[in-house]
Amino acid sequence: MLNAIIDFFEDTCLRLTGEATDRNLLWARAPEAVGRLSGTTLHFNTALYQTYGASSGGSVTGITPENLRFDQIFYAAYKDVARNFAESYQVMAEPEKHIHSIILTGGVAQRSPFLARMISEAFGAEAALSPYPDEVLTGLLRFALYASGKCPTLAATSEKIKP
Repeated sequence: MLNAIIDFFEDTCLRLTGEATDRNLLWARAPEAVGRLSGTTLHFNTALYQTYGASSGGSVTGITPENLRFDQIFYAAYKDVARNFAESYQVMAEPEKHIHSIILTGGVAQRSPFLARMISEAFGAEAALSPYPDEVLTGLLRFALYASGKCPTLAATSEKIKP
């Protein structure tokens, strides 16, 4: 979803200037830009794609001449992504259990301390970045080590894998 916003700005820059913009530069600028804001009145519904329980068709509302800007768009999008993560967790969570911390993985979380903070606030829990570059594959490797008998317990697999 956040890639779609980058695509939008990349296409806009190309159409306005006739020159391609480095998307990595846009990705680098987004966390810097939102870090300078304390809030926005812009609201971004990031449901751009068809998913379980939600139809596609995101939206941007609360637009004013002052807030339709790169930094404010990303601020609102990050805030909605964080809200969406927290709501998705509630679908799977056991109501009587409260989480105290969450581990964030993936490139966007790694590149954006602001997004990590927003997710932490949405969950009401401390957020930390994974020490592993790809937490999902690391988890699968741990299960494979345990299932194959190379490690006697799942906890013992952490001794075999170092970040």
